[in-house]
Order: sequence, then C-alpha cells, then structure tokens
Amino acid sequence: MGPSFLGTHVSLRMGGGRLMTTRRAPWYSFLYTLLGAHGTFWLWIATVATLWWTWQGAVLSIVNRSPEPRSAGLAASSRDLRRWVVVSGVRLKLDKEVLLREEDGDFRGTEVLIDDEDPSARFWRATRMLADADAGAHDEPLLRAAAGTSSLAGPAVLFARVRARQVLETRMLDLQTRGKDLLPRPDTSLLLIPAPGAPVVTGSFGTPGSPSSTETEDYYRRVTAWRDAVRTHVQPGAECGLLDEAPAKVRDRLENDPGIRLGTNALRAGRTPNDVELYVFCFAAFVFLFLATGLHGAVTAKRADPRKDAGTP
Repeated sequence: MGPSFLGTHVSLRMGGGRLMTTRRAPWYSFLYTLLGAHGTFWLWIATVATLWWTWQGAVLSIVNRSPEPRSAGLAASSRDLRRWVVVSGVRLKLDKEVLLREEDGDFRGTEVLIDDEDPSARFWRATRMLADADAGAHDEPLLRAAAGTSSLAGPAVLFARVRARQVLETRMLDLQTRGKDLLPRPDTSLLLIPAPGAPVVTGSFGTPGSPSSTETEDYYRRVTAWRDAVRTHVQPGAECGLLDEAPAKVRDRLENDPGIRLGTNALRAGRTPNDVELYVFCFAAFVFLFLATGLHGAVTAKRADPRKDAGTP
C-alpha cells in the first residue's frame, strides 16, 4: 500500500521485511480528509475570494457600530472609516418650480444636503419657515394658545401671515435676480440618495391663470406655487445613512447646471452597515484558518522520517 495525501495510518515495507507506520495527520486537518486534494483546492479559491469581497464591509461594520453626528460640509469630503453618520443640514430637491426656472435641466429630482453654516442653507431654512407661516401651518396651535389670554390673537395671526407673504415675495425676487449667489458654496453640499421606496413628489404646483385673469392674480398664483414648492422640496433637519462615493457624472452635471459643486461623497439615506458581510467574513476566516493549519499539519505528518518511526539507524 502506498502513502496517502495525509499520511494517515499508512504501512510501508522496508528492507528486510520490516513494517513501518507513518505519523497520523492532526485532527485539524479534517477538511483534507473529508474533501481530498481537489475539494480543498476549490475550497481555498472560494475562501480567499470571499475574504477579498467582504473584508471592507466587515471592517466598516466593526468600526461603525453607531451613527456619528457630522455636518454636511465635513461629511461631503471625509475619507475616514466612519461611514455611518447623522448629517444635519437643509435638504433641497432641485426642481424648476423651487429654483424658479422656465425649464427643467438634467438636475430635476436630484437632492442635496446643504451645510447648516452655508448662507444658502440659512436662506432656504428661513424661506421654508416663511412658506409655512404664509400657508397657515401653525395658525391653529397659535390660536389655541392665545385664545385664553388675548382677544387680539386672531388679528395678530392674520398680520403675521400678511407679513410672511411680503417677505416671501421679497425672497422670491432675490432668487430670480441673483439665483447664482444663493447656491451652496463649493464642496459644502452632499449628494443625497433617497432610501429605496421613498415617496417621489412630481407634478407642478399652483393652477394656471385664465386668459381673463389680471396681472396681480397671476403674480399671486406664482407666489403661491413657489410657496408650495418650497414646502415640498425644502426640508431642514438631519439625515441618517451611509457615506458612499458620489457618482462623477452626477457631480459634473450639477456643476454645469445649476452650478452646484458637490463634495466627493454621497449619503445613502436610511442605509445601515451590513452585518451579514461581517458574519460571512468571520466564517470564511475560520475556514481559512483550518485550511492553513490543516495543510501544515498534513504536510508535517507526510514528511515524518519513516526510519525514525521504525527505529532504524
């Protein structure tokens, strides 16, 4: 009988008719016993490939056990391993209605998160507050709170809505005349990729004017339509998700029109680190450990000196 791959319980006939038994392979070489040479060859390939494809996700899962608060400006260009973040800022969905464009560009539907310290973020945040006030979003709680304290609560709320409309018209004129100046500063905005299944708002705002409508009525409708667009497409707050590399085509397209230069990162809203990759990596690492140590044990057993085991000089 010839020696096996593992050298397990193999008898060799030496000169003079003596029998010699080689060393048994250690227990941790069981994969080679079960699968043989061909099976373990393909297992080596599958294990190494699995480790290669999952090590980045595993590292990110270990490092990012909880979301880290960051500003949009810092998150836009960060290169460290902390990718699970909570980013504060103003969420702006680019659209012809909110940007007061005659036609939609390639940017339609793209969402960006503007840093809180950016003047553009302050502009859109204040504009959203004015739009809510003009639409009467906070009238009912204010009236309830003031009902028992003053009979002037109703006129005060009405005056606040009138004043909000006046300031809103001024801001609308500012956006029309110096829209480029109100865009975010370079590299302070973050491309926002909505979570799968997030609601998509489409369509126009306001109602078209009739041929008999006056210029004042048309202007009132345009302001109202812009107010509704602002309330729909501008959302101050914070977004939680994973940082990823922003697509170069999208960044170049936004830099050309409307002129927003984004950072190198994008935020995938609602995403969390994938622990499955960590579990798969750990399993593959254990298999790799048994393959490596088992191979060493098998080779050591096979290379044992038969003359020493047989007691020959």
